[in-house]
Amino acid sequence: MSNIKATCVIASNAPLELAKFYAQVLGGMSVLSGQNKNHYFLRNKDGFSIDFYKPSQKLQPALQGKAISICIKLNANSRPFFKIKELSTYLVRRGASLRGAPRSCGNGVELWLSDPDGNGFLIYVPGLETC
Repeated sequence: MSNIKATCVIASNAPLELAKFYAQVLGGMSVLSGQNKNHYFLRNKDGFSIDFYKPSQKLQPALQGKAISICIKLNANSRPFFKIKELSTYLVRRGASLRGAPRSCGNGVELWLSDPDGNGFLIYVPGLETC
């Protein structure tokens, strides 16, 4: 059982464009070609990957944007509201859209956005103070 790895899979009608979006969001990762022209993926140095694929017409995702969400967690910051505003502005310029306003949650700030395909994702910035 030690060879089992967890990955994330996102169905998209434009898998290459969505992979490029998340490559920018996650710090300039390279988009890698997958098994065919409708499959691309990102992989970090630890081996975790996110696959993007175009489903067949018979398998269109029924729960698009609702079954799984990516959380992009930044390093702790003494000004988490400022940092989340800065990142959200960057993401909106690259095709994301806001799903609300930043809100305090425990010891940090979170903000829900939608990627260019309408899938929800969360950005989270912990504060430096302890509760």
